[in-house]
Amino acid sequence: MVWQKGIVPFGGFFALFVPSLVNWIVPAALMSLAVPRLRPPALNEQPSMRKGALVVVGLFIGTIATAVAFHNFLHLPPMLGMMTGLGVLKIYGYFLRRDEISGAAAQIAGPELSGLSENKIDGKLLEYYKPRHKPFDILSA
Repeated sequence: MVWQKGIVPFGGFFALFVPSLVNWIVPAALMSLAVPRLRPPALNEQPSMRKGALVVVGLFIGTIATAVAFHNFLHLPPMLGMMTGLGVLKIYGYFLRRDEISGAAAQIAGPELSGLSENKIDGKLLEYYKPRHKPFDILSA
Protein backbone atom coordinates (compact mmCIF):
# COMPACT_ATOMS: atom_id res chain seq x y z
CA MET A 1 0.00 0.00 0.00
CA VAL A 2 2.81 2.40 0.76
CA TRP A 3 4.39 1.51 -2.58
CA GLN A 4 1.12 2.09 -4.45
CA LYS A 5 0.70 5.47 -2.75
CA GLY A 6 4.22 6.48 -3.77
CA ILE A 7 5.48 6.94 -0.19
CA VAL A 8 8.21 4.27 -0.52
CA PRO A 9 9.89 3.47 -3.86
CA PHE A 10 10.07 -0.16 -4.97
CA GLY A 11 13.81 -0.33 -4.27
CA GLY A 12 13.19 0.82 -0.71
CA PHE A 13 11.75 -2.59 0.14
CA PHE A 14 15.20 -4.17 -0.25
CA ALA A 15 16.38 -2.15 2.76
CA LEU A 16 13.65 -3.87 4.80
CA PHE A 17 14.94 -7.36 3.98
CA VAL A 18 17.45 -7.71 6.84
CA PRO A 19 15.09 -6.39 9.59
CA SER A 20 12.34 -8.64 8.26
CA LEU A 21 14.64 -11.65 8.28
CA VAL A 22 15.67 -10.92 11.89
CA ASN A 23 12.02 -10.52 12.92
CA TRP A 24 11.35 -13.95 11.42
CA ILE A 25 14.43 -15.83 12.69
CA VAL A 26 14.38 -14.67 16.34
CA PRO A 27 10.79 -15.78 17.13
CA ALA A 28 11.28 -18.97 15.10
CA ALA A 29 14.41 -19.83 17.09
CA LEU A 30 12.65 -19.15 20.41
CA MET A 31 9.61 -21.21 19.42
CA SER A 32 11.81 -24.09 18.24
CA LEU A 33 13.12 -24.42 21.81
CA ALA A 34 9.58 -24.88 23.12
CA VAL A 35 8.50 -27.54 20.61
CA PRO A 36 9.39 -31.14 21.53
CA ARG A 37 11.73 -32.90 19.10
CA LEU A 38 9.37 -35.71 18.12
CA ARG A 39 8.90 -37.13 14.65
CA PRO A 40 5.44 -37.97 13.33
CA PRO A 41 4.97 -41.42 11.80
CA ALA A 42 5.86 -41.62 8.12
CA LEU A 43 3.06 -41.79 5.57
CA ASN A 44 3.12 -44.32 2.77
CA GLU A 45 1.05 -42.15 0.44
CA GLN A 46 2.62 -40.45 -2.56
CA PRO A 47 1.20 -36.95 -3.03
CA SER A 48 0.32 -35.93 -6.55
CA MET A 49 -0.46 -32.60 -8.10
CA ARG A 50 -3.58 -32.11 -10.13
CA LYS A 51 -3.44 -31.21 -13.79
CA GLY A 52 -2.49 -27.55 -14.25
CA ALA A 53 -1.03 -27.06 -10.75
CA LEU A 54 2.34 -25.79 -11.95
CA VAL A 55 0.69 -23.50 -14.50
CA VAL A 56 -1.42 -21.94 -11.73
CA VAL A 57 1.73 -21.34 -9.65
CA GLY A 58 3.36 -19.74 -12.70
CA LEU A 59 0.31 -17.56 -13.26
CA PHE A 60 0.50 -16.42 -9.63
CA ILE A 61 4.14 -15.38 -10.03
CA GLY A 62 3.29 -13.75 -13.35
CA THR A 63 0.45 -11.81 -11.72
CA ILE A 64 2.80 -10.31 -9.14
CA ALA A 65 5.34 -9.48 -11.87
CA THR A 66 2.59 -7.91 -13.99
CA ALA A 67 1.47 -5.67 -11.13
CA VAL A 68 5.03 -4.47 -10.54
CA ALA A 69 5.71 -4.00 -14.26
CA PHE A 70 2.47 -2.10 -14.88
CA HIS A 71 3.37 0.34 -12.11
CA ASN A 72 7.11 0.75 -12.80
CA PHE A 73 7.21 0.74 -16.59
CA LEU A 74 3.74 1.83 -17.74
CA HIS A 75 2.95 4.11 -14.77
CA LEU A 76 -0.44 2.42 -14.36
CA PRO A 77 -2.00 1.46 -11.02
CA PRO A 78 -0.72 -1.96 -9.83
CA MET A 79 -4.36 -2.97 -9.41
CA LEU A 80 -4.61 -3.22 -13.21
CA GLY A 81 -1.74 -5.72 -13.26
CA MET A 82 -3.38 -7.78 -10.52
CA MET A 83 -6.74 -7.78 -12.26
CA THR A 84 -5.10 -8.74 -15.56
CA GLY A 85 -3.34 -11.67 -13.92
CA LEU A 86 -6.51 -12.79 -12.15
CA GLY A 87 -8.41 -12.55 -15.42
CA VAL A 88 -5.86 -14.80 -17.14
CA LEU A 89 -6.10 -17.23 -14.21
CA LYS A 90 -9.89 -17.31 -14.50
CA ILE A 91 -9.68 -18.01 -18.25
CA TYR A 92 -7.19 -20.84 -17.63
CA GLY A 93 -9.43 -22.17 -14.85
CA TYR A 94 -12.37 -22.25 -17.25
CA PHE A 95 -10.47 -24.56 -19.61
CA LEU A 96 -9.26 -26.75 -16.74
CA ARG A 97 -12.80 -27.16 -15.43
CA ARG A 98 -14.18 -27.82 -18.91
CA ASP A 99 -11.62 -30.59 -19.47
CA GLU A 100 -12.31 -32.18 -16.08
CA ILE A 101 -16.07 -32.14 -16.55
CA SER A 102 -15.87 -33.55 -20.08
CA GLY A 103 -13.60 -36.35 -18.89
CA ALA A 104 -10.67 -35.30 -21.09
CA ALA A 105 -8.44 -34.84 -18.03
CA ALA A 106 -6.44 -37.77 -16.69
CA GLN A 107 -8.26 -39.86 -14.12
CA ILE A 108 -7.13 -39.62 -10.52
CA ALA A 109 -5.93 -42.92 -9.07
CA GLY A 110 -7.95 -44.50 -6.30
CA PRO A 111 -11.63 -44.89 -5.61
CA GLU A 112 -13.77 -42.11 -7.03
CA LEU A 113 -16.17 -42.26 -4.11
CA SER A 114 -14.92 -41.26 -0.69
CA GLY A 115 -17.33 -43.09 1.56
CA LEU A 116 -20.81 -43.47 2.86
CA SER A 117 -22.48 -40.39 4.29
CA GLU A 118 -25.71 -40.36 6.23
CA ASN A 119 -28.46 -37.80 6.29
CA LYS A 120 -31.87 -37.86 7.94
CA ILE A 121 -34.87 -36.29 6.26
CA ASP A 122 -38.27 -36.62 7.95
CA GLY A 123 -36.84 -39.30 10.27
CA LYS A 124 -35.80 -41.46 7.32
CA LEU A 125 -32.12 -42.35 7.02
CA LEU A 126 -30.69 -41.59 3.58
CA GLU A 127 -27.38 -43.06 2.50
CA TYR A 128 -25.36 -41.62 -0.34
CA TYR A 129 -21.81 -41.37 -1.58
CA LYS A 130 -19.94 -38.11 -2.00
CA PRO A 131 -17.56 -37.75 -4.93
CA ARG A 132 -13.91 -37.72 -3.92
CA HIS A 133 -12.83 -35.32 -6.64
CA LYS A 134 -14.49 -31.98 -7.43
CA PRO A 135 -13.83 -30.17 -10.72
CA PHE A 136 -11.47 -27.20 -10.56
CA ASP A 137 -13.12 -23.93 -9.51
CA ILE A 138 -10.86 -20.93 -8.89
CA LEU A 139 -13.56 -19.04 -7.00
CA SER A 140 -13.99 -21.80 -4.41
CA ALA A 141 -10.20 -22.07 -4.00
